[in-house]
Amino acid sequence: MTTDSAFLACAVTAAAVLIPGPWLIRTLRLRLTERIDSASPELNQMHSSKAGTPTMGGLLILSGYSAGLLVLPPAFTGSLLPLLLSIPLLFAVIGAADDLIKSRTRRRGLSASKKLLLQLLVAVPAGFLLARNRLYNLPPDAAVQHAAQLSISLDAIWCAAILIATCNSVNLTDGLDGLAAGTVALISSGMATIIIWTNGFTAPGMAAAVLAVATASFLLFNRHPARIFMGDTGALATGAALATAALAAAQELLLPACGLILVLETMSVIAQVLWFRRTGRRLLLCSPLHNHFVFQKIPEPQIVRWFWLGSAAAVGLTAIGSALLQS
Repeated sequence: MTTDSAFLACAVTAAAVLIPGPWLIRTLRLRLTERIDSASPELNQMHSSKAGTPTMGGLLILSGYSAGLLVLPPAFTGSLLPLLLSIPLLFAVIGAADDLIKSRTRRRGLSASKKLLLQLLVAVPAGFLLARNRLYNLPPDAAVQHAAQLSISLDAIWCAAILIATCNSVNLTDGLDGLAAGTVALISSGMATIIIWTNGFTAPGMAAAVLAVATASFLLFNRHPARIFMGDTGALATGAALATAALAAAQELLLPACGLILVLETMSVIAQVLWFRRTGRRLLLCSPLHNHFVFQKIPEPQIVRWFWLGSAAAVGLTAIGSALLQS
């Protein structure tokens, strides 16, 4: 694949986000808006001005991401294209169901158990297909094939766990204007650079690249004060796209390295729950981590900038480390 095809894919991605963006915002404002109703009354009061903002903006990210991949030469994307497209789409459907329930009823979306069950129903078969793809060129020897089946089964569990963990970590990070979109844009751009630098213009590398362009373009509408939220539709879809690209490239260690902020956000929630159960006190003023700073009355744009800088630093250090390992 030539660099011209790569630039075309990125240009189409940006256009597929930016051009329909204003229309989708107007449409969703009439039909689907955010209802501020978290488990924290204090947080609800702090975010009360966000009520009525259109949600489910992840549709824009998904359209840009899909359009960018579809214009790539079919011979280049090969058998990976259905996986790169369908896995984020299926997770987006789960997120859309959650967004619809929150917007149109008094419930806070899908229950945690139902959401996890739906994620497992998508992640397990997706993990198996990714695992098969990672081990596709095996010799026909029967003993090797038998060992490969066991390896694929274990790898499928690993891939499914990575998919679910990444999706939920992005979802936890999506709490302030532009925070999740900007963080994912930085992580995916770093992943794209490292994968393309290491392996050349591969389909997973380009998937990460178009995801970076899609989320960065979405920031035009999502930066503070946000005109539209990505919702669970976008958070689960972008998390799935990140994980799928990394797993397809067999570079899943890039996820916690480039995505240090996602790890910290997730660990803050786990630590908060465990500490409260043990002591009856809160470790943070409010979790995830970004809400701790919100409770300290730090301006939202400043918090977002801090987290973006943290993501940029993690991406930069990961790129340097990757370069040193390659040299």
